[in-house]
Amino acid sequence: TINNPYIYDRFTKIVEYEMYTSLYNKTRDKIIKKALLNQSNDKRLDYFKNITKQNYHDYSFTSGEIKYIEESNDFEASINYISNRWLTEYISYYFFQDNYYNFLANFYEMVSYLSKEKINLVDRHHIDLYNEFRGLNTMSFKDKLDLFKKHVNEDYTEIFYDDMRKTKDNSYQKLVDSSIKLEHDLDIYCKDISKKAGVDIYYLNGEKFYAFVKSFAIDKNDLSKDYSKYFFSPSDKLGHSFSFIGDKNIGTVDYTQKGVTLLYDNIDYHNIMYVHHSDLHTKKMTVQNDFVSEKINEITTPNSLIASTTNYNEIYIASKPIPKALVCYDTISDTDLLFAKKYNLAITLINRNKYKRYETYDDDYTLDTYVL
Repeated sequence: TINNPYIYDRFTKIVEYEMYTSLYNKTRDKIIKKALLNQSNDKRLDYFKNITKQNYHDYSFTSGEIKYIEESNDFEASINYISNRWLTEYISYYFFQDNYYNFLANFYEMVSYLSKEKINLVDRHHIDLYNEFRGLNTMSFKDKLDLFKKHVNEDYTEIFYDDMRKTKDNSYQKLVDSSIKLEHDLDIYCKDISKKAGVDIYYLNGEKFYAFVKSFAIDKNDLSKDYSKYFFSPSDKLGHSFSFIGDKNIGTVDYTQKGVTLLYDNIDYHNIMYVHHSDLHTKKMTVQNDFVSEKINEITTPNSLIASTTNYNEIYIASKPIPKALVCYDTISDTDLLFAKKYNLAITLINRNKYKRYETYDDDYTLDTYVL
């Protein structure tokens, strides 16, 4: 698995964040460093120097690579192509502990956000450095080797992910700061109606807003059941899925709006782990820092997130905040009032005629994903 970067990358993703994963990576880095510094050929990895049409099955090629070789009309050219790809992945993993595509995806998210927001969170020298590696795929084999030798004694993994962290924190804080805080001094607070109903009621009737919400597949009409622990108690889960709605799109995962949607105004941005403009198809996390999804973790602004959301977005948060309000649409029923009173919730009433809700569901799981 060490020889083939794709097999190795998949292997390390399977055991990601286990204690011994770092040991594998250190061993691999030593092997890569030794191999590339002693590389004698400037057109193809020395690992392939004795490869022939008769023995290529003895090498650690993937099934896709074997298929590529067998379908190629030029055996030597196909091996050179694979050699180039392997070298790109060797270098990317050596310096950034991830494959080249994922490095590019994360780098793009970072610089795109910084550019749009016109903020200088990341040292310009760092950006210039990452840009050197951004062009790996178009470099000649020799130029890749020269780049490796130029930086071989540096470790950029921590620097890169520190820069990513700073950028994400800035983005996440803006999502939280822009979201509505349900206070009595808001214009949308219905003082007289609230007093009469015995529940704080807020009415969104075309006003601009952003909010964090979470949908539950439960029947609010069945008031005999107690969902207190479900809503308020700490959970043994390592994270929970939310959506970010706004006046440009109020879509949630509760597409038919038959369940219960609650609004949260006390999100801690430090606890946001993942943001994506569509369904994350989250996996069940088994250990802290396990990967949440194969979807690209986006760095975005409130407006950009809403604008790119096709039906509903998903934000994964490593905590279980306390809900503030029951979300109702168009009208408030007697059951809604009883439900809100039972769980000590306010009510946020949304006039759907005044807001957009896109219903184009993106069910292509392969779009906007990392390579895992």
